[in-house]
Amino acid sequence: MRYALYAVVLVLPVGALAWLSLPGRPVFLFLAILIAGLGVAAIRFPAAWSEARRFDADDADLLDGAREALRVMGVRWREASAGALSASVSPGWRSYGERMNVHVMDGLVECDSRCVYGLGDWGKNRQNVTEFFGALERAVGGFGSVAVTWKSGTMSPLDDAKRRLAFWKRVRWGTWAAVAVSVLVLGVQMLRGRIAPDTLGIPDIVFGLALVAVFPSLVIGNRLQRARAAVQQAEEAAFS
Repeated sequence: MRYALYAVVLVLPVGALAWLSLPGRPVFLFLAILIAGLGVAAIRFPAAWSEARRFDADDADLLDGAREALRVMGVRWREASAGALSASVSPGWRSYGERMNVHVMDGLVECDSRCVYGLGDWGKNRQNVTEFFGALERAVGGFGSVAVTWKSGTMSPLDDAKRRLAFWKRVRWGTWAAVAVSVLVLGVQMLRGRIAPDTLGIPDIVFGLALVAVFPSLVIGNRLQRARAAVQQAEEAAFS
């Protein structure tokens, strides 16, 4: 799956440049390079979320509650080892088929969720973990306190928030770079006479302006603002 995504990302810019040699819609270069840049950024972003909570209950009761929580979530699960469960979420809307791991030991329940192919999860991993602990608390009839202990190899909320912020910064600069390259290539093609200015119609101009102004400014700006807020919230929780 990952190699297929890389192939698509590499083919898009080539196809866009080939499209420039044809009369008609050269502005589609904007969209092709933008999709390619976002695809590279998404593939390079390893998405995961991990959380640990301590409960005032026996491990056997917690393990039974964990099994019930996974059943309530409707995911496929199995006994990985003593005190450990593994689950897989079925791919669907806003789901890449995440993998979940649950560990129970001495009243401490650890749960992590990660995307198999390293795609940006758009909050789905955190949603899985939050949903699991909510179902677990209902199953055992008690609330778990958030623990500071994290299982080796997983990310804390602070690390995940920082990585998410870095991801959206890359998307912002990558988008502006893609737009700049698109304008440069389009201008060079016009100067060489391969594209006549009068071939650009109103739909091309409207689409180009919307892509240049609306998407980077509103969508990416909003995501950056939310990512910075998440980092601040995670820092306050980590050092409080």
